[in-house]
Amino acid sequence: MNKEEALVDFLKGLRIVLNNAANYSKEHPFFKKSVENFKLKVDGLFLFLDSIKLNINPDFIILDGKQWLNQAIYLELAQYFHLRKISSLEIKKGISVDELVDFFGVVTLPRKELLRGGGVKNLLPRKIPSITVEELDYSKLLGEGSPELDVWLYILRNSTRGEGNPDEISKIAGNFGKNLGRIDLKELLYDGELSQSVSKYLSLLRKYDFGLFKKCIKEMFEVVARSKKSFNEEDLRKLEVLFKNLDEKDYSQLFFEEISTNDNFDILSFNLFSQLSGVGKKGNVSEEFLKSAKEFSLGKESAKLSKKIKELLTNSDSQNKLISEVYQSTLSQLFKSMDAKEELFFDRAALKINYRFVIANLAAIEKNKVYLDLIFEKLYKEISEAYEQKDFEFILYLHELCKRQERGNSPAGELFGKLEEHIYKIIEDVIWDNEEIYSIILPIIESMPKSRFQADEYVSKIFQDNKVSFIILKLYFKFFPDKVNLFCDNLKGRISDIEFISKVIEGLRKVDTAESLIALKQMYSFSNEFIRIEILKAMQNLYNIDEGFLFEILNLKDLFLKREAFLALVKNGASRDKVIKEMLLIKSPFGLKNNLIIDNLCIFEGAQVKEAKDYIEMLAKRKFFWNKLLREKARSILARWQVG
Repeated sequence: MNKEEALVDFLKGLRIVLNNAANYSKEHPFFKKSVENFKLKVDGLFLFLDSIKLNINPDFIILDGKQWLNQAIYLELAQYFHLRKISSLEIKKGISVDELVDFFGVVTLPRKELLRGGGVKNLLPRKIPSITVEELDYSKLLGEGSPELDVWLYILRNSTRGEGNPDEISKIAGNFGKNLGRIDLKELLYDGELSQSVSKYLSLLRKYDFGLFKKCIKEMFEVVARSKKSFNEEDLRKLEVLFKNLDEKDYSQLFFEEISTNDNFDILSFNLFSQLSGVGKKGNVSEEFLKSAKEFSLGKESAKLSKKIKELLTNSDSQNKLISEVYQSTLSQLFKSMDAKEELFFDRAALKINYRFVIANLAAIEKNKVYLDLIFEKLYKEISEAYEQKDFEFILYLHELCKRQERGNSPAGELFGKLEEHIYKIIEDVIWDNEEIYSIILPIIESMPKSRFQADEYVSKIFQDNKVSFIILKLYFKFFPDKVNLFCDNLKGRISDIEFISKVIEGLRKVDTAESLIALKQMYSFSNEFIRIEILKAMQNLYNIDEGFLFEILNLKDLFLKREAFLALVKNGASRDKVIKEMLLIKSPFGLKNNLIIDNLCIFEGAQVKEAKDYIEMLAKRKFFWNKLLREKARSILARWQVG
């Protein structure tokens, strides 16, 4: 074997071991056997090189001074390592099988798990001197907007090592609340490593920039309060980890800012704060709060504060004293101390909001054509102002009002119909640049009957302007169900852009319609193996699946693709029994197809599909000497499952 052959052999072996390591646990004999085979490839290359170093680019690998590209295997390797934020990998002479087992056991973890765990270096069970891994500097992405959630969490975790970097810690604070809000609350509370990272980050932020610390604490409280969840004792203990950096004065300032500036601070938010600040702190917190509040300037904001306190006290009384007596007493004292005349202060913002709703309701009851024209003229103006002020609550209310009105030939019906079309126009403009409001305006989005754009305009925005989101893809396939081919033709041109393709796959997974499934299948047809794996993983979460398409993949020799197609089928209740029989009840005269059955058994074992137990027991009882290996494999799986 010459040097060129050894290099190719090494790269092929690397792809194979990554596939196998992703399928089996470190303890599985097949995993170790796969690593042992790869070690032979490594040793073969060491006959020509003193060390093996791979530099990773998104589309190719540099090995031995040469760019390895223009073949699927090299692109797949490059994309695999790039998505796991590895910029280079060096293997040195003397590497052992055990060291390789540890390395591949970590690097083949699911990307989400790998990034949230802090990257390859952080997750390795021990220092491996024979392997050097250099990781991409993802912190640079903070200056380019908001990176994807897993990357942001990785950056946050890395920032908390040691004393942290003040500049990097300050950058993370920019989108702290937005990114924290993208995490499932249960995960935020009960993922111990995650909550400790957030808590340590806030501790360092308090040290370096107290102003940003207060901003982030306020955002974190609002994220938790938005859940409107009733927290039990265990939840509160978990919450204390997140808020442990606050002292009595911090709590009082948070309390005061929320009650005086946050319009969404309601009785449930107040109850959360009351519980969170702790029994031992309530007295001091309430005293500090009174000091802050009494220094609050008189005028419009003071009037709003007085009104808010009155609402909270009233709601607390009506909900069986949901708020602790300490805080009720504090609010009562403050309310009495405020000059009653402040309640009558002219609040222009509140008056404007009320005016909008009055105009909307007038439109619903007025019958006179002349008056209706005047009212709707005002409504169009208010919609424009509401849009500029991000008052989507009013737009949502107006849309619901339009839906309730009878159509037909009445003047009001015709006017409401045109108003509804105008609202749809506004919303279709909003969706391209404001993902944060999707949850608010979703009822409008879902009821949109048609688009004012053409299919090629959507395609241009998606593929040229990189406007990819679940909502945009959902609307595309809703408005243009016959334009799947147009979408996929443009997708071919971006197939090497792995970050873009990952967003498309995730979006199509969430859309989950017959059209989005067609798009996924077409994408599969012109993708490399790496992207095909991601597509099949997305299909595992679909309500709509194509049984025939997935069963075709089960007939392939590629175990990696077979495994993902298998998981997509067994997660679908209607397909589970069929796929079990298809893969295990294979006729094998004289053992001719036993290797195929054993490969399938490995997939069942790795996926822990214990519903197949009865069929595996049948295989464990097959007679004749040529079935010996098959019997042993089936029995070993049953023994493992019994222990588990």
